[in-house]
Amino acid sequence: MSRKLRLDALVRVSKSDDRGADLRSPDQQRAEIAHCAERLGATVVKEHVSIDVSGKTMDRADVDALIRRVRSGETDGAIVAWLDRFSRAPVDQALRVYNDIQAAGGQVIA
Repeated sequence: MSRKLRLDALVRVSKSDDRGADLRSPDQQRAEIAHCAERLGATVVKEHVSIDVSGKTMDRADVDALIRRVRSGETDGAIVAWLDRFSRAPVDQALRVYNDIQAAGGQVIA
């Protein structure tokens, strides 16, 4: 029997002020993550929430913590509601982090 995937949820809002209907709220993201995790039979073991944090850089505390957790075996990777919640950084930056997570034995699910 295979082990259930343990995933860290990344919830990120780049600007919370006056976004109106454009805001992908933390609650919306959590609901989408929970739905996806349930479909996969995965468990969310930790949530990293970043409010007013740009996705244009991968030099972020949430990403650093996630990579440390994958390397230590505490989690099997990341789950995000939408890929743009993981990154809006230039492709080379996002791929570097994605490859770091993969090299540590983890995965990114969106």
